[in-house]
Amino acid sequence: MELLDRLGKLAFYRRELQNWTAVVGMHVHGRSVQHLLLRDGHTIHLLDAKHEIWAFDAIYRHRCYDVDFRGLPADGTVVDLGANVGIFTLLAATRLVPQGRVLAIEANPECFDLLQQTITGCKNVVSWCGALGGTGTLWLAADSLSSSIFRGHDAVRPVETPSISIERVLPFGPRIDLLKANIEGAEYPMLLDSAPELWTRVDRLVVKWHKDGDVADGHHPDELAHRMTELGFRVLRHEDIWMGPDITTGITTATR
Repeated sequence: MELLDRLGKLAFYRRELQNWTAVVGMHVHGRSVQHLLLRDGHTIHLLDAKHEIWAFDAIYRHRCYDVDFRGLPADGTVVDLGANVGIFTLLAATRLVPQGRVLAIEANPECFDLLQQTITGCKNVVSWCGALGGTGTLWLAADSLSSSIFRGHDAVRPVETPSISIERVLPFGPRIDLLKANIEGAEYPMLLDSAPELWTRVDRLVVKWHKDGDVADGHHPDELAHRMTELGFRVLRHEDIWMGPDITTGITTATR
């Protein structure tokens, strides 16, 4: 099974990337890369190649955020909360809603700078730098995927970043065809503490969550699934996706 996955990943890299040999070399020899040169002419600019290449594989090959939502309208609207360096943002802008609009929000200023470079040429993307919720402080972690408004066990140092409310985000369009959130603990206050009427304009929802650890702040992901049902969504998938020594993460998808 591991061999088949490696072969599948190799075929995926060759299909999607111009610099696939450099990426394979990173896996084999540990030589980092700074860019993913896609065959469609776009470039994903990397801050933390070791972890972001994992995210690229999950988002582009396994379609972790949109696999349950095939058939989005080409002129639709996507909101990307926790955009990192723009991997899902680029997928949404070029493949999911190429005639539509994408709002990308990223709290880590370093990631946001690279996000801006990744979306060069994507005229259908609006980007905001800031954290959903919080008080203006973001705790950076050892890897670029784990920054949080909560001070977790892997927090390295704090940086200042604007606080953005969900009340400001959801009016981005008259309808939001897909809202994706990977916001390291802020998913709980986003859903649990917001007014129900805000969510009536959202048709599809995918939320990556933390089950335990400091970032979960005492919450359990079943609260999110229950809340989605209360808000009029039908839960499609609610499952763990990764287990480490200190945290378990998972994903919940839902549709109207």
